[in-house]
Amino acid sequence: MYTPWTPEEDAILLRIGKPGPASKVLPKSRHACYERLRRLRRADGSELKRYWSPEEDAVLRLPLSHSECARRLGRSRPACRDRRKKIGGGRAEPEPQEDFVAVLRRFEREPASVSVRDRQPLTYNPSGYQGSGCSSSANMD
Repeated sequence: MYTPWTPEEDAILLRIGKPGPASKVLPKSRHACYERLRRLRRADGSELKRYWSPEEDAVLRLPLSHSECARRLGRSRPACRDRRKKIGGGRAEPEPQEDFVAVLRRFEREPASVSVRDRQPLTYNPSGYQGSGCSSSANMD
């Protein structure tokens, strides 16, 4: 059953700041607390878009992993990855690519020991019967 949010519940939710623990204190589900917290933060302006600063861009240009950049900047890993891709920097120089011929040489195999001519020729079977694969005489025609 839906019950509207009261100002007291809003104050408790903002004071706790996380939907999981708030749902244990308030008579609301975790999802309801999450949605209400999002709306309250948007209303007071604390969830406005954060623009990237030149200092953050400088950190992204360092040869660090996306996770390490995210930890240092307090942003998500995908946000750091996407921003790094946009500004075109950061990762250590990639290994030089091997040429195609060198890769083929690595995967060359020795020729087979049996040639095609040494194999038994296929015999023509006009009835088309392949057999059951069983060696028992009970299944023979």
